[in-house]
Amino acid sequence: MEVLSHLGIEKEVLWVQIVNFVTVLIFLRFLLYKPLKQAIEARKKTAEENIKLNEKLQEKLLDIEKERNKKLKEAEKKISELLETSRKEAKEQAKKILEDAYATKDRLISRFEAEIKRKQKEFEAGLEKRVADLTYKVLGSILAEDEELRKKLSAKIIKKVHEYTRK
Repeated sequence: MEVLSHLGIEKEVLWVQIVNFVTVLIFLRFLLYKPLKQAIEARKKTAEENIKLNEKLQEKLLDIEKERNKKLKEAEKKISELLETSRKEAKEQAKKILEDAYATKDRLISRFEAEIKRKQKEFEAGLEKRVADLTYKVLGSILAEDEELRKKLSAKIIKKVHEYTRK
């Protein structure tokens, strides 16, 4: 121990420091190390639980994503079917509208043709009457001037009337 005294270390102080060191070690072990170890273990356990929970959530998220994709595909299919049905209905309605339009056109054409024929007959009847009136007036004025022509024409008219009445 003389070596220690040559170094300037006293024996009593060394023993006090050793006792202090051991006391601090014991103190740290029971008061600091164990709670710190427990806190680290609790944190480790929490971290593991969080990892497991995260894995479960990832699995749930994948399931939800699969379900969402499945529903999206179903919705797209339904939309396609609805669009196709709507297109077919629109084509059928367009066809019906065209058929109705053609039927209306044909009815209007028939009605206008009948109206044109009626007006044409009215016009022809009026024209015949005017021509007959004008002919009668012209013949009347010509026959009033020429007695001999009037007699010949009267005889011819009577003869023609008899021929038409016999038929």
